Amino acid sequence: MSDIKGDAFTIHTAEKIEKAIEHVGFTSSQQQVGKGISIKTGGDLSAYNARGAVLSQNGDDLTKFIGVVKAVTSEAEVEFAKTKTLGNPVTGANPTHAPYYLGNVTVLAGQALTVERNCITYVLAKAGENIQFGDLIKCSDDGLFAKANNLDEAVGRAYSNQADNRYDVIRAYIKGF
Repeated sequence: MSDIKGDAFTIHTAEKIEKAIEHVGFTSSQQQVGKGISIKTGGDLSAYNARGAVLSQNGDDLTKFIGVVKAVTSEAEVEFAKTKTLGNPVTGANPTHAPYYLGNVTVLAGQALTVERNCITYVLAKAGENIQFGDLIKCSDDGLFAKANNLDEAVGRAYSNQADNRYDVIRAYIKGF
C-alpha cells in the first residue's frame, strides 16, 4: 500500500482500541487495514489520557471524525496464533513450531498512533452493506464503514465494490475536515 498518500499526523488514544489495524485475508493477497478513528467526546475528560482517539461509531458527530489508522507505536499489542509449523515434515525431520503473526494490532490507552486522511486508502466495510463504486460512505460501528444516504453524513466515497473482495475491504477516498 505504498501508493497511498494523504495528510498524516500522530495522536494519542483516549482508551484501548481493539484491532485498530486488522489483518484481512489468508492468501498471498493479505492486507492490513486500518479502522476509522474519531475524537472522544462525553464522559470525564479531566483524567489523564481521557482526551484523544477512539474507534468511530455509527451516529458519531461527523465533526469528530479524524481519519483512518495507518501506523501504531511499537508498544501496541500484536496478535499471534499459537504456532505455525516451519520446515518440511515430509522429509522426516521434526517440524519447528514458532509463534505466527496474524496482524491484528491493538493500541493501549495513551499510546500513539498515526492517522491518515484526505487520501485514497483501503478500509473495512461493515458486512452486508453492498457498497458500490461511487457510493458515499459513513462511519459504522467499531471503526468500520457503511453506505451513507446523503453528503451530510459522509466521510468519504467508495472507489471499488465491496462484493469484489470477500473480506469486505474497499478502496475509498477519506476526506480531511
